[in-house]
Amino acid sequence: MKYSKKFNLDYEWYLSVSEIFSFDGTKDYISKDGVEIIQHDNNGISAKECFYLYDTKGVVNATSQPDELRTLLKTKGSVNLHIKMYAEDRAQGRLPLEEFDKIKEELNLPTWFVKAVENQKYKILNIQPQENKKFTAFQEHEFSKSQVKKVIEEAEMFHKGSYKSHVFSKTFNQALGIDMHLLEVTIKLYG
Repeated sequence: MKYSKKFNLDYEWYLSVSEIFSFDGTKDYISKDGVEIIQHDNNGISAKECFYLYDTKGVVNATSQPDELRTLLKTKGSVNLHIKMYAEDRAQGRLPLEEFDKIKEELNLPTWFVKAVENQKYKILNIQPQENKKFTAFQEHEFSKSQVKKVIEEAEMFHKGSYKSHVFSKTFNQALGIDMHLLEVTIKLYG
């Protein structure tokens, strides 16, 4: 069987991280149709082909390599679980971008993994797609909730003409370097 370059890269990556991503919360692998996915037959197809057919078409076949197929399914399930957990941690501020970057580098995470984490983070935060880019820019500056409130207060005081000082806080000056629409997004998030 001929596989795409993307599938081969993902397949090799799954095997390379199978000891790291080894918990998915299940011991049985059942298809949506209620069929056991891991079916052993000495004359069956390879685990790679079984995984490919199930992953792309939902087709279950017997395999001559049940242990490798189990490893692939468990790794993929664990990867999906980690994407969900990382997204929750990113959304709740428990996994700053800098720390996530270290994880990306250490585990050599594929681009699709990182995008999945960030997309799920935005869903958790209920941010619309057009706001993602702006919010990411804001988040990369690692503003805390209290810093955001301070920037909003200073901006409101300046706008009303009641700001007494001609020197803005360091946080406000940093915010000025970012698209000011981010403040509106922030108000939606924290307000």
